Amino acid sequence: MWDNLSYTFLQSFAPIIQIFGQGGPVLVLIAGVGTVLWWYIFERIWYFRQDYPLESTASVNQWLAREETNSWNARQIREGMISRNNENLYHTTVIIRAIILLCPLLGLLGTVTGMIDVFEVMAVSDGIDAKSMTSIVSRAIIPTMGGMIAAIIGIFGNMYVQRQIDILSAIFEGALITKDNVKTN
Repeated sequence: MWDNLSYTFLQSFAPIIQIFGQGGPVLVLIAGVGTVLWWYIFERIWYFRQDYPLESTASVNQWLAREETNSWNARQIREGMISRNNENLYHTTVIIRAIILLCPLLGLLGTVTGMIDVFEVMAVSDGIDAKSMTSIVSRAIIPTMGGMIAAIIGIFGNMYVQRQIDILSAIFEGALITKDNVKTN
């Protein structure tokens, strides 16, 4: 029973393995870079849900414990707290955006290396073997498709991260109220 189940499980990955075989080593590189991209996206999401609430609450409590919040010094401290908060929120977003930009370029690299194979076939066969050339051209385009897919999916992950940063930053800034902003009865 387990042998049949494991065989069925492995067979479900056969088309993916076939595509990676056709796409070549650059497609494997794109898959690795895409994995790193999503590791950074999930790291940010984990930070927003686990570590950030504790850090922001401690900062807000530190601000609210101050005696005065309206002087120039207090405003500078508040701006510094907001700046540190934003720095923590944006920590790895530069890496995420750089990887998203890198994915299509890696796809183009795969296409260029694949086109070299096309030219080799043309040189060996004197350009008359159109069928083998079309299969090689189609294999050369697979890395471009992989790079574009990795980038497009990464853009959606990055948009989610950026939206969360905007929300959390606005909430944090709003929580650092000054004593003048608090109405007394």
